[in-house]
Amino acid sequence: MDTMLPDIVAIFVAAGPLLVQQRKDREAAERERQLAETRRYEEERRRKRDANRWRRFQEMAHDWRKLATVRDFLAALRSMNVGPSTEIEGRSVAEWMAWGENWLERADPTVNGVDGVFRQIAAITDWTYRD
Repeated sequence: MDTMLPDIVAIFVAAGPLLVQQRKDREAAERERQLAETRRYEEERRRKRDANRWRRFQEMAHDWRKLATVRDFLAALRSMNVGPSTEIEGRSVAEWMAWGENWLERADPTVNGVDGVFRQIAAITDWTYRD
């Protein structure tokens, strides 16, 4: 045993730096794994946000198309002959027309111009739609 003791100590002394290096390598590998996971997560969030923005853009286009039909309907009503004294539930026809116009303006996604449309799109996040 006395003759083996120097060899055993030499092995421990030689193994020390190797064990330290192995620990550093494991820690570096774990950091890389965490970075890769973070990159995957952020890419998934970016993809979801982009898909949500496209979805909202399509919804706005659909709403705009529906409002065009409502505008046409309102224009057709305006072109009809109606007596100025005609009242429906306490409102004149002109007041009802103004009511319809007010709703159209509030619902129109383009009321604030192109920059307004894209501000609304930019406000969409990866959490806007939950499905």
